[in-house]
Amino acid sequence: MKYLPVRSRLQILSDLRAVEIFLSLVETENLTRTAEALSIAPSTVSKKLTELELRANVRLFHRTTRQLSVTPAGQAFYRHCARLLDEAEAVERTLNPDAEDPAGLIRMTTPTALGERVVGPLIPGFLRRYPKISVELDTSARTVSLLSEGFDLSIRLVHASNLTDNDTVLSWNRRRFCASPAYLARHGTPQHPSELSQHNCLAMRLGSTGDSWVYTEDGRSRTVSITGSLRSNNAHFLAEAAAEDVGIVLMGPFVVEEFLRDGRLVRILVGYEPRDTAVSAIMSDGAMASQHVSLFVDYLKSVWPLPGQPEPDGQ
Repeated sequence: MKYLPVRSRLQILSDLRAVEIFLSLVETENLTRTAEALSIAPSTVSKKLTELELRANVRLFHRTTRQLSVTPAGQAFYRHCARLLDEAEAVERTLNPDAEDPAGLIRMTTPTALGERVVGPLIPGFLRRYPKISVELDTSARTVSLLSEGFDLSIRLVHASNLTDNDTVLSWNRRRFCASPAYLARHGTPQHPSELSQHNCLAMRLGSTGDSWVYTEDGRSRTVSITGSLRSNNAHFLAEAAAEDVGIVLMGPFVVEEFLRDGRLVRILVGYEPRDTAVSAIMSDGAMASQHVSLFVDYLKSVWPLPGQPEPDGQ
């Protein structure tokens, strides 16, 4: 006997357009920007959101006259709805294989130096390949929240021990101790990391914690306290200062490789480098099933210019 439901199986999600509006509101936190992105009136956005909350019988956003912020219930709802809508898009592509080329906006964030030196130069090739996809790149030294700040993708440096199933490793990154030949001629070349406390160390400014650098000895991670005349959240600026004979830096190859090639910096303390960190791509929960975001991660994996394996200890 054919199954005839007494009522619709979908109550809260009976209006997928309202779900699409809800997702956009979470990502933009702005009624007007959502209306512009979806080419609808702001009044329609407000009406659809109200209807969705009434069906769900839960408040999805905190609203003030100036701000719209997602509630904990809204965050949980967002994670599920993002996957749902992406699955709906996949169904449409299955039914219509001649559909248009992949399209959409990718909002991504990277550390400043990594974005400027590696990620940024790779983006034009992707945009030429997929002209209907657009990319918004944020470069910042701070740690961002993918969900609350509306980012689809983060390219970040992660200690190998902290990698999760959600991380896609693009490359391994072993930081190098470097200084200019002139600095070393004047101040001497340290033979052991413990001597770094006697040198001018140019350090990344990360929060308010005390300055220390990690190094590896006899297979174990150790730390040394450092001081220096310059701190910054911009790694490339620090490398430039080191190349101008100011002090010693501890930087990844994507920052210092050009300085090493032209001889403005040289490696020191080889064999004591900290353990590897991974250059990792992590997608937000809502972006995991998005075709255009997945295409970009796959593209990065195929063209990433740095070595794909960790260096052996002591190299």
